[in-house]
Amino acid sequence: MRAVVLGLAERAILEDGGRFFSFCPEVDAAPVPCDSWEVSRLLTVSGRRRYLDQAKLDDVKRCLQELVRQEMALDLFLMLFDGDCDADLRREAAGELNSLLADATTRVGLEGVMYALPMPESADLVAARNVCNDHVPHVQEFLKLLLNAQGLVRSARAAWDKTCEQHFDSSEGRSRALALAHEHAFFPRVVRAMANDGLWQGTLFDLHKRLPSLRGLINQWTHSLKPAAVAPITRPMPDMGSGEGRKRPSKHPQNLASTANPLKHVEQLKDDFKRVIALRDFTEAENVLDQLLRFHEEGGHSGKRKKSGRAFAAKSLCDLAMFCKKQGLYDWQLRLAEMAVGYNSEDPQTWSHKGGALAENNKLEEALKVFDDAFLKFPGDVVAKTGRAEVLKSLNRLEDSLLAYDEVIEKFPVNVVAKNGRAEVLKSLNRLEDSLLAYDEVIEKFPGDKY
Repeated sequence: MRAVVLGLAERAILEDGGRFFSFCPEVDAAPVPCDSWEVSRLLTVSGRRRYLDQAKLDDVKRCLQELVRQEMALDLFLMLFDGDCDADLRREAAGELNSLLADATTRVGLEGVMYALPMPESADLVAARNVCNDHVPHVQEFLKLLLNAQGLVRSARAAWDKTCEQHFDSSEGRSRALALAHEHAFFPRVVRAMANDGLWQGTLFDLHKRLPSLRGLINQWTHSLKPAAVAPITRPMPDMGSGEGRKRPSKHPQNLASTANPLKHVEQLKDDFKRVIALRDFTEAENVLDQLLRFHEEGGHSGKRKKSGRAFAAKSLCDLAMFCKKQGLYDWQLRLAEMAVGYNSEDPQTWSHKGGALAENNKLEEALKVFDDAFLKFPGDVVAKTGRAEVLKSLNRLEDSLLAYDEVIEKFPVNVVAKNGRAEVLKSLNRLEDSLLAYDEVIEKFPGDKY
């Protein structure tokens, strides 16, 4: 079954065996047969669309849900620049948009559209900046990056239009190419590569991999933007699922650990990951993460054995997980923390990071189980014990949390996190005098501590 998913119409057109169907999950229990004139009418609806081949109904539902959210985000974002809108209405729009942009798929979808055209002169930038404060951090960051990139956006779009004119005879072909560019976030990725030469090769390779049918268009477009930095790939990639065109694996793979200063190289890779993940360039983040882990596995951290390399990989993953937490990328935080446990389950730090990441993702029961397991596996680890007490507090199991904090403080009397947590639990239990005494003790013993 083939489908055209229309985000603005909140409906999909399906074609199966030469018959057409219309489908809106919110209204229709199943696809509804329709005539060709109805299909033509639906196709006149503007907005984002996505083309699916060999799709199942669940794929259509998921895709439609994503596009509807992206259309909502686009409407709210454009409202920020409407000087005729009331300030309170723009603030409300910013709040709703901030919630939508917490979802990575929605954010990438909005980038795909907003980086594809420069901002019009009629946009009220002052009005938009006035409502994008610290209360809407996702919107504030999105707007800042977009406005800083406007010069590159303008160049990328001009080159795209010129290239498409040369490749397509019909407006339909150009429209479909642009829809695919939106869907696969071509414009934000290329704009970032224009600002950072180090991203060009990875970006070009990924664009070819995503849409090999547009290889010629991609080559000409990117080459016109960065002719010195881009070496266009003109040969099709070999089918990795068959033996033909595939290199036989070497018995002596390249030693990734041959770098002269391994520690500096690891820190550089970690810095690269942090930079691209902060830009929400998740594909490039995957590439850098893969390089980092392969370097560790080859012993590249210090030239030691691979077993030790896995332990250092776990430490790097924990560091990157904490960075993702600060960025509000809690799904990435959890993924990296789980990988850290996989690389070194004998390090209590990895378990504590996993438990903390589960808690950040509001998976409190799972977090409690992880901390309980860590408590049994590493009975002397103070971080796991404190994390367990904090999760019990979040679960509103206040008496259990208080007992857990008391146990930590008994064995580690200078643990300021536990002391502060205990004071908070006492306040939640309405034991205000005890809570005040506990806070006073924290302030007296740790006057310079931020907790």
